[in-house]
Amino acid sequence: MDSHFFDISVAVSHTVKTVRIRNPNIIWVRAGTKSIVTPQRAEGRVQVQAGGLCLLSAGHQWDLSNHIGPSGRYAASVWTIPDAVADAFASHYPALASQPPLSGFATTTAPGDWAQTWERAQRASAQTLSASAVHRGVELLLTLAEQRLVFPTRVPLSWTDRVTNLIAQRPHADWSVDTLAQHFLLSGSTLRQRLQEENSNVTACLREVRLELGLSLLQSTEIPVGQISQRCGYESHSRFTAAFRNRFGLSPSSVRNADTAPAPFRKSALAQETSASG
Repeated sequence: MDSHFFDISVAVSHTVKTVRIRNPNIIWVRAGTKSIVTPQRAEGRVQVQAGGLCLLSAGHQWDLSNHIGPSGRYAASVWTIPDAVADAFASHYPALASQPPLSGFATTTAPGDWAQTWERAQRASAQTLSASAVHRGVELLLTLAEQRLVFPTRVPLSWTDRVTNLIAQRPHADWSVDTLAQHFLLSGSTLRQRLQEENSNVTACLREVRLELGLSLLQSTEIPVGQISQRCGYESHSRFTAAFRNRFGLSPSSVRNADTAPAPFRKSALAQETSASG
């Protein structure tokens, strides 16, 4: 379950186009500013400053921008809410879970005890999806529910989401329509037809999962771009770069900045920025 929590830190402001949210996410902005472009809403663009929370529900698609702050970094902690935690919250606290859910997304300031609650949940989830990890995750959802912020009830997954979730388990594997169909006890032609009904196909699902993984690794690790391209199932660095630029509108290397300060200085600056803004 350790992959449900991760940190993002980049030194270059950038916008990622049409990010599809497949599982509910909580983004805790630690430094800099996150913007959500909402063309279908009157406000158009919503900004979350350092110390703020951004809640993104599943099944929506946004343009997301990360802007560096005074420390010279954009930093955020992200939690992708596991199904087991969402189900436990709905089961144990039906009255709170039945409150009107947020519509697409919501923003708020992190409560006073948020850091401690987050750290407990992150530590509990470091090994496996244990009862303790679920309990600590529910604590986070309870903290938000007290502010009348509740995620919508889970809905059945589309076939596109089922396929992408399966590919995400081994994004570098040599997936084919027939291989994927076997996991769902379907024929290749049936799976192909069901994806077509959703204006999708296996190639598109595979490309999306691999490039989303690449973006996550670029933002949350210092792994060289060449190694990231291999982890994402691309045979060459150049092909990965071309596909990444075509999807997100920027090159993989532009997400990073080689001229960054030493790690201890960056952490100190980020801590001061979060404290000042929180």
